[in-house]
Amino acid sequence: MASHDTYIAPLSFFSPRGSIAISPAAMELARQFLTAAINAAPDKKWVAVFVWADSRRVRDKGDGQWSDFGPGLDLCAYEAGHLPEGVAAEQDGAMIALKIPGHIARAAVQKLIDVGAAPATRVTLL
Repeated sequence: MASHDTYIAPLSFFSPRGSIAISPAAMELARQFLTAAINAAPDKKWVAVFVWADSRRVRDKGDGQWSDFGPGLDLCAYEAGHLPEGVAAEQDGAMIALKIPGHIARAAVQKLIDVGAAPATRVTLL
């Protein structure tokens, strides 16, 4: 694949719109994240995507030590053209998509994305 080609994840990687609710606090975080992405690259069309990861690891910029957070939800910004058609939708003033595997979404008891206590990612799937 040439560097100018656009990879688009399969539709099966995404949860259907409306299948998982997003709390007002998580939506505010998504809007803030999108604002930062737009300010960094205003010529691109951005979508806030709540993404499930099977493992997450972050290096501390002070001492360089790694912290493992295990599986969980992250908030990312994708260029709209890098998403399958129809997965992003406007919600409360922001373009949103959910990249959460079906088995993870089905296992969530409350079917709700909310702001959690973990400072590293701040979002959680309940």
